[in-house]
Parts: sequence; C-alpha cells; structure tokens
Amino acid sequence: MKKKLVLFVLTLVFLAGCAGSDAQKAQESAVINIDDLLKEYRASKEALRNKSQGKEVVVLGRAGKAFDPATALESEDKKHFYYDVRASSPGGLNCMVEKEKTEKFQTVKEDEIIVVKGTLYVNDGSLEIRPCT
Repeated sequence: MKKKLVLFVLTLVFLAGCAGSDAQKAQESAVINIDDLLKEYRASKEALRNKSQGKEVVVLGRAGKAFDPATALESEDKKHFYYDVRASSPGGLNCMVEKEKTEKFQTVKEDEIIVVKGTLYVNDGSLEIRPCT
C-alpha cells in the first residue's frame, strides 16, 4: 500500500511539473525521500552542502502539525512562516512558506504524506527549503 501511495505521489509530481512553465526544471528535480536526505545530512553536512546547496529539490515527507498562520512561527525577515516536514525517524526540515502562499498548506493534516519543492539550504543546525511550495 505504501509503495502504491509513493508511486501515485511521484506520478502527480511529474505531471504537475510537466504542466508548469518550469517543465524542464521539474524533470531534472528527482523526488528525494526526506529520510535519505537526513541520512546524507547526518553523515556529512559539508558533503551535502557541496552537492546540493542552493539547488531546487523536491522532497517527500510527512506533514508536521496542521498549518495555522495565526500560530505559525514567522521568519526573522517576516516574509515566511516555518512549517515542519518530518521524517519517519526523529528529525526533518524547515519548509519556509511565503506568507502570500499559505493556502496549500492550510489544507494539509498532521502526519499526512506531502511533497514539497524549493531551494535547499544546508545549515549547521538544520535543513531548510525556501521558498517552499
């Protein structure tokens, strides 16, 4: 069942990427399981930074708490909200949602399997995707 769900999600991501104006970019961005990304991060932050810093990624993970802009933590620049995308093991990444583009995240339920896309930033204390769509 889990494999079918992953294949379904991957198909949706592929179709959405082909339909958009960034079709070439979407085809070049393979879907990364958040568990694999965290494994690379834990093994060597520097190696992951050299490989992926500033590149567009598409990540499959689980939604953190249900998103609520009224209670969500704001970024220092006040342009984004933090949204947690979790792995199956402890950990996850910060998905930086633009304040004007929160609608998609407001319908996501806690622990739902989601796919997010954005530019990856490998920090010393965390992984971050910004902006996260």
